[in-house]
Parts: sequence; structure tokens; C-alpha cells
Amino acid sequence: MTQNNYCQSNEEKKEKLPYSFYETTITNRILTFYISDTIEDPLKYTDMIHKINTAQTGDTIYIHLNTPGGYMSTGVQIINAMQSTSAHVVTVLAARAYSMGTFIFLAGDEYLLHDDSRMMFHNFSGETGGKGHEMASMVESTVLWFAKLLKKYCSPFLTDDEVSRIIKGEDIWMDADEIRKRFIKIAKKKKPNKKRKSGKKLKQAS
Repeated sequence: MTQNNYCQSNEEKKEKLPYSFYETTITNRILTFYISDTIEDPLKYTDMIHKINTAQTGDTIYIHLNTPGGYMSTGVQIINAMQSTSAHVVTVLAARAYSMGTFIFLAGDEYLLHDDSRMMFHNFSGETGGKGHEMASMVESTVLWFAKLLKKYCSPFLTDDEVSRIIKGEDIWMDADEIRKRFIKIAKKKKPNKKRKSGKKLKQAS
């Protein structure tokens, strides 16, 4: 009788673990987007933007760029999604990234660069309408907005002098060698930023 009680006590001790254990299987996803034409109306990019916004930590997003640029409002919305997502965003300069395409490329967490790729920075273009004072007000507001975006997204890749020249109407073109040289120069000067989810990196595309 005493022996049976002792055996039962041992079984109870085995069942009462000093911790709780749970297992979760996590699948990290790779999401790949290609912007291979003019950047158009924001409505056409809703699905892309939603996928970027809802990507999870551990996911990797690749955005391949071969674009002459396009709508500023669309580009800004894409960039906002890239910067708010929990995923790691890699921008790939596949051939060309002009105008708004350059802004999107420089907003990545990591860059992939092909040898024959190019970038081009220039002032915005567009149309306006309405009464004279309304058009003047809109143009003045847009000029200030663009200047702010240019400094926010393209500095220190561009110098202050280059930003000023672009605002005045100059186009600035760069080939892959110049782009790579600038990234290396920035990496040498820049201290690690602990607040960012990941450091900026440049990789050579194979």
C-alpha cells in the first residue's frame, strides 16, 4: 500500500513541469514587385501598397525599378508604406530609376545595383488650372513641398548644392559607378542609427 502511494507521487511530479512550453511555426515570406513603366495613378497601386503595409517582421520585400518616374503622390504613398512596414525592403536598380523612381530607390533599407543602371534627378513637372491666384498658390505650395521631399529622401546622397541646382531646374544624371561611389562615401561617414529597423546596405547585383 505504501509502495503504490510512492509511485503515484512520482508520476504527479513528472506531470508538473516548472515551465510552460509552446511551439509556433513561422514562415518568412519574400514579396517581389516590379515597377517597369511610368508610375501612374495611386489607385492602380493599392494592392501593392497594402501588401507592403501588412508584411510582417522577417519578411523581405524586393522592389525592382525600371521606370522613368511619374506621379509624385503615388511615389510618396509607396515610400510611406516602405518606411512603415515591419518587413525588410530591398530596392533593386534594374536599369533606370528617373525622377520619382530615384526617390523610391533611395527609400529602401538595402540596395541592389546593376552595372548598367542609371539614375536621374530633376525638378517636378505638372499642370494646373483655375483662377490666376489659385494656380499661383498651388505652384508655390508644390515647389515648397517638392524641395522638402528632395532634401528628405535624397540627402545625403545628393549634396546641398546639387539639391539647390535641381530646384533651380538642372537635371543630374548618374551611372552605376557614380551611384556606387556615393553609397560607399556615405557608409564611411555615417554612424550606425540604432533607431532604424536595419542599416542601409549596398549590394552588387549579379
